[in-house]
Amino acid sequence: MVTIFICEKLTFENKKSLLTRIKEADCDNGLTLDFRKTKYIDSAGLGLLLYIRHMLGDRNDIKLINLGIHPKAVIDMANFHRLFDIRAY
Repeated sequence: MVTIFICEKLTFENKKSLLTRIKEADCDNGLTLDFRKTKYIDSAGLGLLLYIRHMLGDRNDIKLINLGIHPKAVIDMANFHRLFDIRAY
């Protein structure tokens, strides 16, 4: 399982660097996205999470961990708990 740390904001501007890090990692055994530094997620960030899920395959194990208050609220509002294994702190 590979862990990748998400920066302070998950938006369209972060797309290229995040996707590059994921493509360079060996995610065959799953991926953990650590949101401990993340304070903000917008709709493009949600779309990016969906794209990552599609890119790795819908059945790949993807965990979202250390979600703070705002990111957790956005993730919950989008019903992403149905698509990802989510663990807030």
